[in-house]
Amino acid sequence: MRNIIVKDYEKMSKKAADMVASFIQIDPELVIALPTGHTPLKMYKELISLYKQGEVDFSNVRFINLDEYYPIKKSRSNSFYYYLENNFLSKINVKAENIHLINGAADSYKKECKRYQNKIKKWGKIDLVILGLGENGHIGFNEPDDFLKLGPHLNKLSILTRNNNSEYFASFDEVPLKAITIGIDNILNANKILLLANGKHKQKAVSMLFSEKISTYYPVSFLRLHKNVISILDKKAAGQLRKGE
Repeated sequence: MRNIIVKDYEKMSKKAADMVASFIQIDPELVIALPTGHTPLKMYKELISLYKQGEVDFSNVRFINLDEYYPIKKSRSNSFYYYLENNFLSKINVKAENIHLINGAADSYKKECKRYQNKIKKWGKIDLVILGLGENGHIGFNEPDDFLKLGPHLNKLSILTRNNNSEYFASFDEVPLKAITIGIDNILNANKILLLANGKHKQKAVSMLFSEKISTYYPVSFLRLHKNVISILDKKAAGQLRKGE
């Protein structure tokens, strides 16, 4: 595992964007799994800037997303489909046929999970998974639990996660109870994993990543099993960690 500690959120975002752009320059047909939320927002802005400067070409990159509320219509401003379209995908030169996002309005979540898994299999595997980090250690929407599922599945969201995401809704009660997420197997089978975390409130979750123990109650700890993980942390999230730890 490679660990990079930077000064602040701005530096984290710039470093992440430069790294993603360099991966695309090496392999223009990458399959990339995209996160949502506050953490990657500035990274997306930096990537858009690099695209406008002619530093990166997204025309052959293929995109999926980590998760989506269920049920939710993609037209709703608090859906992850809406977030990715408005904050990133509509502002770069990606082809429509190369965007495959989870359908949170599918009639059957089981069929949607199967469709998504088949799409990943068709592409071989995910080349790059970009992860944020939940305050409770969740990655994607794989929440702490007795068991973690391997492939795409419907998962119940924890009260902490719903509370943290309630700012995107009119009230806590409007936050969906469940979401479709790619599974731990999808994440660990990726060629590369890029984890981003910022803020003092992420210190405990970050410590789980560097713990000697692996537990389903700390989903992020499973990244210890992967040979190609890069974490980019700001100083507040890193706490007492040393650069390169």
